[in-house]
Amino acid sequence: MPDKLRIMVVSSIPPKRNDLVDREGNVVPQWDDLSQLTWATQKKYCDQWGYKFHGDVSDVVLPLGTPWSDQIPTAMKSPIRMMVKFQLLLHYLQPEKCGEVFDQVVWMDADCVVTNYNIPLEKFMNGRGYDPEDDSDAALGDIILAHNVDGLHPTVIMVRNNARMLGLIWHCSEAGDRMFRQHNWSDIMALRFILDTQPYSPCLWTHSITALCAQHPGIYGMPKRVSTEYDWRPESLTLHLSALPMKKRIELAQEYIDRLKLL
Repeated sequence: MPDKLRIMVVSSIPPKRNDLVDREGNVVPQWDDLSQLTWATQKKYCDQWGYKFHGDVSDVVLPLGTPWSDQIPTAMKSPIRMMVKFQLLLHYLQPEKCGEVFDQVVWMDADCVVTNYNIPLEKFMNGRGYDPEDDSDAALGDIILAHNVDGLHPTVIMVRNNARMLGLIWHCSEAGDRMFRQHNWSDIMALRFILDTQPYSPCLWTHSITALCAQHPGIYGMPKRVSTEYDWRPESLTLHLSALPMKKRIELAQEYIDRLKLL
């Protein structure tokens, strides 16, 4: 492996729609409006550290019928935005698909503002990783996630490029589609389900969301003594603006960008 890791950072949003309007007929704020801010910070961060960045804008569709269902095999498809992170990770973990070799592929939610450009991703890539010549070796650090009061928090997912992790991400995509399609946290549930089994359970390393994807203070309804453990701090890598109205996300993103002079 080269001295400097070859790292790809990926993110995704759905296409902007002109049919989403308010009572006055004005197009409401959408992911495209937010990503104009957040992706600008993510790209600036990647440029500074020599990472590649790809902001995907697409509708992701997966087959409705599966071998494990009672459905008649069909070409019907259904949009599943929650699976896009696994699909993009899969793409960039395979040189035959993306045309390049990356040592690490990192997913970052599109509502993450990078607030600290001084911390390289390598700082978080703990563990020695899986040794393909020794199948008994611990794989700690092959996949890195954040954790908070909910448990696993897949706002930032760091994946080492090896066959075991390629299998894990493929299984997460399959499990998310087949088992958790209707769940609001389908990506989290898929990761929990797959990472709770061998050979994947030894692979996980976690950091607090305070370090990787902190929350804006005081905006969530959890008890204060709990929420303050995950509040944004100057040393946090990103601010994650989740579970908020889009207008509020855009306002907070602009507030942090202006206050910290990020762009």
